[in-house]
Amino acid sequence: EATAEDEYDAQRRRIVPVGAGLAQSLELADGDVVEIVNPRGAHLRGWTRIAPELPDDAMALGPRGRGIAGAETGARAELRTPWTHCIRRQERDRRLAL
Repeated sequence: EATAEDEYDAQRRRIVPVGAGLAQSLELADGDVVEIVNPRGAHLRGWTRIAPELPDDAMALGPRGRGIAGAETGARAELRTPWTHCIRRQERDRRLAL
C-alpha cells in the first residue's frame, strides 16, 4: 500500500506498518525488524507496527521508502525477517503489493 508520507518513530527509525494477517504469518510483533528486498540495490530495513486498518496481507510505505526499496506504487515487494534469511528464500517470506 502506498502512503503519502513515510512513517518514523521518535528516534527517527523507519516504521513499516503491516497488516494483522501478514504479522501473524511472519510471526511479527510491534517493534520487530523487517527487511524489504530491493532486487537492484541495498535492502530497506524498518521496525514493524501492526496496522489493523491495512488488508491482512499488506504493508505500507511512503514515497521515500518506496524509492529506497526500488518499488513503484502498485509493484510487488518481498518482505522478510532479516535474522532468519539466508541466500535462499525462506518459507515465511511474502511478496506484497505496495
